[in-house]
Amino acid sequence: MMAVRVDPSGRLLEFHAVPSTFAKTKGPWAEPDWAALFGVSGLAIAEWQPSDPVWAPAQPSDLRRAWTRGTTRVEAASFRGQPVWFVVLPEWRKPVDAATVNSGGAAYVVGLLVIALVVGAIAFGVVLARRNVRLDRSDKRGAQRMAFVFLGFGVAAELLRLSGSPDSWFDTFTNNLALQVFSSAMIWIFYLAIEPYVRRFWPETLVAWSRVLEGRFRDPMVGRHILIGALAGMGMTLVGLLPYVARMFGVPQPAPILGDLGAVASFPARLEQFFSIVQNSFFIPVAVLLGVLVARVIFRRPWLAYGILILVPTVLIILGQGANLGFSLTVFFMAGSSIVAFALILFVITRFGLFAMLVMINFSYWNSLVLTTNTSSWMFPGSVVTIATFAAIAAYGFWISLGDQKVFKDAI
Repeated sequence: MMAVRVDPSGRLLEFHAVPSTFAKTKGPWAEPDWAALFGVSGLAIAEWQPSDPVWAPAQPSDLRRAWTRGTTRVEAASFRGQPVWFVVLPEWRKPVDAATVNSGGAAYVVGLLVIALVVGAIAFGVVLARRNVRLDRSDKRGAQRMAFVFLGFGVAAELLRLSGSPDSWFDTFTNNLALQVFSSAMIWIFYLAIEPYVRRFWPETLVAWSRVLEGRFRDPMVGRHILIGALAGMGMTLVGLLPYVARMFGVPQPAPILGDLGAVASFPARLEQFFSIVQNSFFIPVAVLLGVLVARVIFRRPWLAYGILILVPTVLIILGQGANLGFSLTVFFMAGSSIVAFALILFVITRFGLFAMLVMINFSYWNSLVLTTNTSSWMFPGSVVTIATFAAIAAYGFWISLGDQKVFKDAI
């Protein structure tokens, strides 16, 4: 068997080959021409310094080689004169260590805490939703509309993923759509659970969202919240880049944020990506509102509740990333990014509301989209569609936010 991994330009990043267990010729065997593999990787072997191998190939090998240039490393191996492994290793790539994948340690504790929080939140939401419905305090129509919109985006995304074979249709209807219905039910339950209390503590947070559910898409408040959410979402993108500033201090940067390369395959694949992004943006506002509500009830004082909501996720990130990367400066840059991000999320959700945050989450997905401004790239047409879509949403928000005002007062 053989496998290769290349970058979008076709340059080799990894090569794996499983050698034959039977030797057709007797040794000794000549060393492979590593320069050829360097060439298809877009590299020149003369610019690299030989080094001691530190990575172990998964395949059988009887010869190993390694080279370095700056912070990048290349490792290779051969078996009976044939190359079986060749990999280009950037500075952010870390080896899989048994200490980071076993069942003990901080990562295991963090995993248990997350599971306990999710299960507890679901149980709390079900009890609270049942109580609100019995007391006739919840906006049942709004909850139904939100759940149906969420389900609609999810079903559309699942159908666009279909390959056309009968098996894919059967699997989608029996597995994927069932999960979509379950997620929609969770959205419906949590909205019923928190809506009366959110309306009591922060009545302005649901005004724009209610107008959207009623179909008042040209309401000036809806336009203003689109602009606010778009600006905050771009701010979230910049905040997410803070850990990469650590490189300025000589600290290896974390792994780059990878987009959905499958979305560049076709227009339906890109459309499916858009639908998935919009659908996923429903979870975070509802979860944040539930967390804010619980913290507000427990700690009473708003400033203390907001501080706890910022501190707890930051500590979990430090413990989780520290278990994998070590408690380095990079992890603390991640913690700083987390503090700024959660503070921005709380500000938007409590000051402007659910709809503004939903738009914010959508616009913060810039770093997960595959975009390029290189006009000669094969990905450029899809990038134009993506950029134009987000720009059109922002332009529409600006236009309707003016209400009865004209864009230009003068005749020109």
